[in-house]
Amino acid sequence: MKQAQMLPERLKEAFKERIKDFRDACYNLFGYKLKLVGQRRWSISSMYADSPDDVLLFEISHSGEPSLLETPFSSTLGDLISLHLMRQNSIPAFVSAVTLELASRQTIA
Repeated sequence: MKQAQMLPERLKEAFKERIKDFRDACYNLFGYKLKLVGQRRWSISSMYADSPDDVLLFEISHSGEPSLLETPFSSTLGDLISLHLMRQNSIPAFVSAVTLELASRQTIA
């Protein structure tokens, strides 16, 4: 009986560990920490950000389409937003461009 009671706890711990592994992999492979900040809102922060407050905020629609929400940091990225989101309609290209922009600032400084 005790073993049956421990099973949900073991599953919960295993699931927590897998989530941590996934988040660590995202950070190390793609350079971003992902954080769920609402039912359909995700905050991402770059390893190259100047400040912990430099985050991008996305909302995922019911159909699965992500859209960028305004943050103080995103309001500084007008050129990248115009090119990659407005003209190309590509969030992956936008996020990649942000990564390159932030990384270049660090290596030049």
